[in-house]
Amino acid sequence: MNLSVTLQDEEPGARGESATAPHPPLSHSKSIFLLGLLWGIIYFASMFTPALLDDVDTIHAEAAREMLVRHDWVTMYTNGIRYLEKAPLMYWSLAASYSMFGISDWSTRLPLMLGVLALLLATYELGRFAYGEMGGLYAGAVLATSIGPYIFTRFLIPDVLVGLWLTIGYYFFLRSLEEEKPSRLNCWGFAVTCALNVLTKGLIGLVFPMGAIGLYLLLTGNLRHLWKLRLVSSSLVFFVVAAPWHVLAAIRNPTQGTVKGFLWFYFVNEHIYRFLNKRVPAGYDTVPLLIFWGLLLAWLIPWIVFLPQAVRDLPLRLDKLRKGLTRRQRANLLFVLWAIVIVGFFSFSTRQEYYTIPALPGMALLVGGWLAREAMPDTAESDRRAGRISATVLLAVGILAFVVGMYLLSISHLLSRGADLADLLKKNPQDYDLSLGHVLDLTPRALGAFRAPLLGASLALLLGSVLNWQLRRKGQPAQGNIALALM
Repeated sequence: MNLSVTLQDEEPGARGESATAPHPPLSHSKSIFLLGLLWGIIYFASMFTPALLDDVDTIHAEAAREMLVRHDWVTMYTNGIRYLEKAPLMYWSLAASYSMFGISDWSTRLPLMLGVLALLLATYELGRFAYGEMGGLYAGAVLATSIGPYIFTRFLIPDVLVGLWLTIGYYFFLRSLEEEKPSRLNCWGFAVTCALNVLTKGLIGLVFPMGAIGLYLLLTGNLRHLWKLRLVSSSLVFFVVAAPWHVLAAIRNPTQGTVKGFLWFYFVNEHIYRFLNKRVPAGYDTVPLLIFWGLLLAWLIPWIVFLPQAVRDLPLRLDKLRKGLTRRQRANLLFVLWAIVIVGFFSFSTRQEYYTIPALPGMALLVGGWLAREAMPDTAESDRRAGRISATVLLAVGILAFVVGMYLLSISHLLSRGADLADLLKKNPQDYDLSLGHVLDLTPRALGAFRAPLLGASLALLLGSVLNWQLRRKGQPAQGNIALALM
């Protein structure tokens, strides 16, 4: 399959127009089909196994079940106890799924998996707007085949949905930058995505987009654009969507004597105290900062090696940022700030391994835009050389991963028939406040239960990185990208 494309302009949208291709190898509908196929292969089948986990999964699932049983869509309960800590949107979707399909493992995961599909398509559309058809397709494929989103849709957490609303919101914002008077659709659409994000995971749903956009407008010397975004009507739209649940929850759950109500639990304890690591009870540990930053890169494996190339054309001097950017450069700047704001925010707060997941669509977009440019027939030799360097780095990573995998395989032991994995694990309760803390329980004997997936993952990383390296050396980066997506 030839995924290369000839663009009329190396910088899509240099004058505001979309990137075009005289004879595009893939149509809009075919791109959507391919992303849907990737989603089906990677995510659809995983709705049915494994069983829900006893910790985070069952707590959230029980809150949604009781919401349905009690017919109470305002106050959540788990095991009959009020559950005032969380925003409701994910639980509404779970309860709706239970109502339509009954209560099961797969119906619990269905809303989140549909959210992943929506995120892939939204990433594609935003990439298509910023970089052209192939840039959008590559961005969606990068996100679909990266390790992080897959791992953290094994847990019932809403962070992928946060990424979805951010992606759609930034699409509206980038479109507004090309309008002398931004349309109601773009202004109000952005307001709705912020409101939905607040209903998904609290006030960070407003802090993240406003932080990234504020920095963007400040760096580009375009703060006046803020006043063009119909602030009064957009604020009204935001509050119409976001406020009713908060108001009703506060009314129905007031403070009664020494028992704190919704306003304290939700805003003070779950927002302010959690940020300051003073939440009551102290049921969360925090990932060390350097590991947290490193995991952001790990979640985009194998595509992370192309990220440095993706930001090479981003102007670093303030005077250049304010002289007028192409559409590609505007998108690159916003996507970089997208990740910086999220990582920066949690660098000063308590943090879990998955808190960077909402930043991954922006990073996937950066990589997707660069991959599309590298694959153009008339791309500069410097871009091809940069791609070969990245492929060499990935080859080294693939070889190292294979060696480590083979070592772990060598020290593992075949399980005897009827052996219980739980009996083979160590106990490290001091690490269980981390979402991946139980990984540290694995012993050589316990690894025996994972010999097949360990061997498969090691071989896939090795073969995919070798094939990608060979194809890029032959001047076939598009085929190299296919090898990485399929590994």
